[in-house]
Amino acid sequence: MSQAETEAALAVLAPDVTLTGLLDDVRATAKKGRRLTPEHLAPLAIALTHRDALETAWNAVCACMWQRDLWLDVTRRVPDRYVAGPATLAAWCAWRRDEHALATVACKRAIQKGPGDRLTRLVTSVVRTHVPAHRLRRPAPH
Repeated sequence: MSQAETEAALAVLAPDVTLTGLLDDVRATAKKGRRLTPEHLAPLAIALTHRDALETAWNAVCACMWQRDLWLDVTRRVPDRYVAGPATLAAWCAWRRDEHALATVACKRAIQKGPGDRLTRLVTSVVRTHVPAHRLRRPAPH
């Protein structure tokens, strides 16, 4: 599935689509090993442009392989104007897995497309430090 398929799903997305529970649904689908459909990707792409949704997703990112696969796949498949959020999440997940080269590439992609985002800058700063993930304590999500 390509960016064009996601773009087509974005074009027909209802303006009143609810994003409540979207991240939970996306994570549940990915955890089962299923790939997201373009109809799942379209509202997710929009949601991740909002700081609160992006931070909520970031707080739930772990070092699980299914999350790595999810965020890399979303990064590849969303149109470029939506890539900063998923690329930031892919970078964070890769860093938590000690995959520093992958985290660096994902950060570069996120910065190219969304350099003004505070979370993207934070994740990029952490990745650039080369501090192992186990050395950084994160506050527990609310």
